[in-house]
Amino acid sequence: MKIGIIDSGLGGITFSSNLKEKVNDLDVTLYIDNDGFPYGNKDILWLKERLEMLVSKAKPNILIVACNTLSSVIFHYDLKFNKMVVDVITPTIYFLKRKKYKNICILATKNTIKMDLYGKLLGSEVMYLDATKLINDIQNDFNYTASLFEIIEDIDSCADMLLLGCTHLIKIKDEFRRYLEIDVVSQDEIFASIFNQ
Repeated sequence: MKIGIIDSGLGGITFSSNLKEKVNDLDVTLYIDNDGFPYGNKDILWLKERLEMLVSKAKPNILIVACNTLSSVIFHYDLKFNKMVVDVITPTIYFLKRKKYKNICILATKNTIKMDLYGKLLGSEVMYLDATKLINDIQNDFNYTASLFEIIEDIDSCADMLLLGCTHLIKIKDEFRRYLEIDVVSQDEIFASIFNQ
């Protein structure tokens, strides 16, 4: 199967390589928008126009928008495209509803938090944590240990799951799992399970 993956920076690279590792015969073309990084604090109208440009330039007829911020923009503007565009949020919502988590904590960018698609689509309140510093540390290959532990300390003790709501965080999902005793959900794994059905 031929697909394209749209994202900014390192997150899309990690998402796609993990997906290719878990799914046989997947032909992936990456559209990594390094010039647009970071999306998390950009103007939402600018993001809409950026996404429309990226989709129009992409060749495959099936595209995954692996970025939670850009996926939120699709919903925010009710965008329609002339090719199949799959956002990262919809499959994640189905997964979360099936699992029936009670107290969901989501690590995300400022824009993803502001648009609150997860809360709206789940029909319940979720706890968001701004992971901007950690995301930037990962992207820039800085030592992220302090940012990681700051986030871990802020996770509500009532949470029964943590959603890594930015593809940059996939790179350190095993570290979250090492330090937390709750489910840590990574969106590359959700997509791999869909492709392998």
